[in-house]
Amino acid sequence: MFSAINLTATSFIKENDIRDIVNNLPNDLKGFSGENSWGWSAATDICKTTKKTLTISGAWFSAEIAKRMARVLKSKLSEKGYIIKIGQFSG
Repeated sequence: MFSAINLTATSFIKENDIRDIVNNLPNDLKGFSGENSWGWSAATDICKTTKKTLTISGAWFSAEIAKRMARVLKSKLSEKGYIIKIGQFSG
């Protein structure tokens, strides 16, 4: 089953900010962390789908992991000055 959740900011999300957050995720969310041509890998996939939207997605993670990742990303982006809304979880 494929699952996804969007995080939307009121301003452009800088890739360097995403990179910094992914590189400093808590150990239980790091998974096989790395950057790809489409985005970042961690315990979930993280893709910048628009200039203001990140999508957390994957085919294997639990809803709890996705929701925790969304909360952590929202918190870390908020610390960097972004205003973030977490969308509806699908999956």
